[in-house]
Amino acid sequence: MAQTPELMRLGVAVRRRRAVKEWFQRDLAAAAKVSVGTVRNVEQGKGASDLILAQLERALGWVTGSAARILDGGDPELIRVEPASYVSSRARTPVDLSGVPLEELQAEVNRRVEAAVRQAVAANPDALRP
Repeated sequence: MAQTPELMRLGVAVRRRRAVKEWFQRDLAAAAKVSVGTVRNVEQGKGASDLILAQLERALGWVTGSAARILDGGDPELIRVEPASYVSSRARTPVDLSGVPLEELQAEVNRRVEAAVRQAVAANPDALRP
């Protein structure tokens, strides 16, 4: 696919959103279930199929059709996350999480899961052996 100003604009938007998420190309590729080469090509303005663009949109947290919007000169639209609340297991009081960015919540969940796995493996190192 030939590079066009529209495809270059899409590539810049993908690269910027990836940077906001603090992802390498391989991180976006894994999240979108595409190859690193595909991410590189899109970011270089070489385009991709509608299916690939849909996968990238989901991984980047954009609503469906954002890639087409960018190609038409518009901006991507982020998926809206409904305000969430969390009841602390310690304090048993609701905590409003609506102001916390989704990426921050995901990172905290990942940290806690990794800590729990490390703790479980430390308690029973043979559990992972076949």
